[in-house]
Amino acid sequence: MHDKGDPYPGLDMVKGTIGNVKELGITESHKLKTQVRMVLMVLAVLAAPVLVVLVVLVVLLLLLVLTPLLQVLISASEAAEQILRVDSIIATAPRQRQQGQ
Repeated sequence: MHDKGDPYPGLDMVKGTIGNVKELGITESHKLKTQVRMVLMVLAVLAAPVLVVLVVLVVLLLLLVLTPLLQVLISASEAAEQILRVDSIIATAPRQRQQGQ
């Protein structure tokens, strides 16, 4: 087919003959993969700022939800610590006093 001037020779699998792949709509896989990669790269570049904003929003939402819960846990821990301190003070034997005091 090249010798007849057809720059796009290939197999026409439907007819079982040699045909023009461009007319048949057959694209070379390497070119197609390259084009798909380029489109995906462009989409990734365009989508990156959106993803960053979404991640920031999710983190802020988690902070808003978790901060009150964390404060409750911290307060409960401090209260338990104070109770243990008072219990320790009560449980200790009184110190020996000198006579005359």
